[in-house]
Amino acid sequence: MGHSISHEQFAQPAVTAFYGAQGGFDRNFMVWAPIVAIDRPHEFRNGCDGNTGGPCPHVRPGNQQVYDEIGTGQIHVKKWLGAFIGVTCGNFNHGGRHGRRGAYAFSLNANALPVGAGTYALTERPPSGWVQSQAPASVAVGYGVGEAHFGGNDFGNYRAVTIGGRKFDDHGADGSGTGDPGLANWTFDLDDGATAVTGTDGGYGFSGLRPGTYTVRERQQAGWRRTTPASGSTTVTVTSGQITGGVDFGNVCLGAVAVTAPDGVAIRVDEVSVPGVLANDPPAPRTASGTATVGGLLPGTYRVTLILPDGAFTTDLDLTSLDGKFAVVKTVTVPECGAFPVAPQFVTSQPGKITGGIRILVPGGTATAGFEFMQRKEGPRGTLEYNDHGNEIDLHTSDITGISVSGPDAYVFGHAVLNGVPTGFRLHLVDAGEPGRADRFELLLASGYSAGYDQTLDGGNVQIH
Repeated sequence: MGHSISHEQFAQPAVTAFYGAQGGFDRNFMVWAPIVAIDRPHEFRNGCDGNTGGPCPHVRPGNQQVYDEIGTGQIHVKKWLGAFIGVTCGNFNHGGRHGRRGAYAFSLNANALPVGAGTYALTERPPSGWVQSQAPASVAVGYGVGEAHFGGNDFGNYRAVTIGGRKFDDHGADGSGTGDPGLANWTFDLDDGATAVTGTDGGYGFSGLRPGTYTVRERQQAGWRRTTPASGSTTVTVTSGQITGGVDFGNVCLGAVAVTAPDGVAIRVDEVSVPGVLANDPPAPRTASGTATVGGLLPGTYRVTLILPDGAFTTDLDLTSLDGKFAVVKTVTVPECGAFPVAPQFVTSQPGKITGGIRILVPGGTATAGFEFMQRKEGPRGTLEYNDHGNEIDLHTSDITGISVSGPDAYVFGHAVLNGVPTGFRLHLVDAGEPGRADRFELLLASGYSAGYDQTLDGGNVQIH
């Protein structure tokens, strides 16, 4: 009667003691163990020692005895006089020329042993952590087939692999990730259809994968630019049981310049310094007009230029001349994920009356001026006479387009002719009270000429009524 005995049972002292009593058998007894008939006990007592007188053939090349490495599997045996005898050949290839390559073999002699003809299923018991990827079909064996080899009955197994990395906020836009925080809730795709979402630390991972080659891609989010990898994807090859990390992606958050200005004001944004591995796309300069936000800018330093049309008056201190026009020019730092505001003070004409005469110091000598301005219902009016004696500049104009008075400060806007060429002017006047020694007269022409800035009057007086 057949029984199944586990390795643990097979190793029990009672069993090994019996074999030892029979003249040299131990738990490694299975060289060739065909069925031993009960009526042939003398042949068993001769021992399976490889002698030709016993029922066990010699060990064939490439085969070894069944050792403890049989693990937790089972050996099918017959019970006889308290002992367990192997039912069929139990060769076990361990460390031989086949075993080192993962080969296995069951040697069956269908002529000598009562092995029934039929179809046999081959199964394996993978160790923990291994996944079967291939198994052979059933094998049909007949009587009297002689020397036959049923090969190609291969099993394939692998240990699952893992691919992972980190998504980081690349503050320096340098692609390194050193010291940069992780980004949560970013989605990554694997080319086998799997997806992963980053955690609070920016980490993500794909686990339970078959060994092979995979490509990892991120799903780009609006308002961000990728710094690494430059191609937008990373391809990795992983072998059985491998855990691959370091598949990192870096992104930098884009910023903007938010301009508040009247209609008709032309906006231009130029790069001054943009650090990192990326370039603005589309490249600077960027243009807009009026009140607008110029976005999609890499963090860095930019120059913002607002070119004023006729009728746009500003008291901004950064007013300058540019190609014969007035312009407000500011250098700003665009932050990550934010907008730098640019909102010069634009004014309209307001009631007021200004009179005076002055003398100021200019390169090469002095300049003198006389003026009278007034805002009426029909609009601003007045005259300006200015003479730079050192540089032979004379202005005489009554083309006044705007007057703005606020406390001790007055701004006057208009047009004049300089050396036969029309140009705009802005005049900033300060009435610091009597006797007028702290008053100021600051003249700026759209042609680029300026006088009186950062100094008080050398003589004269400004009166704002």
